[in-house]
Amino acid sequence: MRRPAAAEDGFTLAEMAVTLGLLTVVLATAIGALLAFTNISSGSDRRTQNLEQARIMMNVTTRDLRTATPALVNGAKVAAFVTAAPDSAEFYGNLRFNATTPLTDPPVRVRLFLETDPQNPARRQLVQTVTALPTTAVPSPVPRRRVVGGSLLPTTQMFCYETAAAALQSDLGSWCASDTVPALADIAMVRIRILVQRSGAQGPATLISSVYLPNVALDKVTL
Repeated sequence: MRRPAAAEDGFTLAEMAVTLGLLTVVLATAIGALLAFTNISSGSDRRTQNLEQARIMMNVTTRDLRTATPALVNGAKVAAFVTAAPDSAEFYGNLRFNATTPLTDPPVRVRLFLETDPQNPARRQLVQTVTALPTTAVPSPVPRRRVVGGSLLPTTQMFCYETAAAALQSDLGSWCASDTVPALADIAMVRIRILVQRSGAQGPATLISSVYLPNVALDKVTL
């Protein structure tokens, strides 16, 4: 006995068209969600890389600046800072020139400055040079140079200098209150701002820190 036509197996052309249409919508939605997740993950990775690079440079810079101290050069007492500019700072610091330098050696001359990043000419890199004074145990005071980090925005004003009085009147977490650089002997605090942007597709990571100079402040106290 033959079954009714309505009970026969199979799909009509209209049913197949609807099914394919729904499948296309589902696939498009899934692919869109996957691409969005990939973009978010990639952006998160870039932000993490920017922040990690900024932290490394901030740690080195703040560590070096905290050692800034007035020094004796050729028997004369000089201020801790040799030069002070928005993109460079040069000062005498209580750092060891290398692992073999005696702990009793006088301060070294430290310079932190920005220069064009050879890996990305549109960015700058932070460089540290350390020079031992001629009176130390180092036979030849040739500067020791190292690159601390790169991918800094080229227009970044990295250093801001303040006197002890100005530092007490301003928010320690804020940026520069004045672009005027005090007299080198009066600098008692340095504010640091680091903006790292490894990729143009991702905004920069920004870190700001205020470094109080204890050796400089102590030197101004009359006992």
